[in-house]
Amino acid sequence: IPGAVLLVGRKNEIFYWKAYGNREISPEKIKMEKYTIFDLASITKPVATATSIMILVEEGKMSVNDKVIKYIPEFGKNRKEEITIKMLLTHYSGLSNRKFHNTPTKIIERICEETPICKPNSEFNYSCLGYIMLGKIVELVSGKSLDVFTKEKIFEPLGMKDTMFNPPEKLWSRCASTTYRDGKLLKGKVNDMQAYVMGGVAGNAGLFSTACDLSIFVRCILNEGIYNKVRILNTETVSIMISKASPLNKNEYGLGWNIS
Repeated sequence: IPGAVLLVGRKNEIFYWKAYGNREISPEKIKMEKYTIFDLASITKPVATATSIMILVEEGKMSVNDKVIKYIPEFGKNRKEEITIKMLLTHYSGLSNRKFHNTPTKIIERICEETPICKPNSEFNYSCLGYIMLGKIVELVSGKSLDVFTKEKIFEPLGMKDTMFNPPEKLWSRCASTTYRDGKLLKGKVNDMQAYVMGGVAGNAGLFSTACDLSIFVRCILNEGIYNKVRILNTETVSIMISKASPLNKNEYGLGWNIS
């Protein structure tokens, strides 16, 4: 890898934090900095999407045992009518990890037309499609898009100032470049094509952040849902999220978290 930021801490203390290498190597070399903003890719799933779902559960607006068709009736096609929110969170829905690059509406429609590749709740199959649906459910239940909901309920309360979907252009100079698309170097634009097609906001990918901001979120989880006297999740909820939730303990997965 061309560069990285390493941050090590314990409780509320950061005792090692250093940038290595470069955040860009082409067309010119640009040194990595401690506050470099990264495309988090699938870290979006636990930090933004799963946490949002559990906040809505705490608010009494939904349950992890609810069937997806309660919120998206058209999802119930092709043997998917019994799939629950929990199955999506743990990657036990049976959905594949296919990639769709249509319009936002078409992506949701394509997922609703999918047939599970195995019986739901029987096997672990990592699926971005499941988390795209979870992001849509957050929007439907809360009445707010995933980027707005996470900003209001997670990032602003915790003081995660550099964590967001779709960083504004004024922050692109701080972003680590990822790859080329259509001949242009991506900086501050999501690399994941499905999230990109969905306008940069999706349940599977699209979140940007720094090592420092992620350390705040991690400390919040390790402190059972509270950081700097701000609580975003109850102690019991955090415990459930990071405990084995897969059927018969077949795979060490919690609600949004790989805990192996």
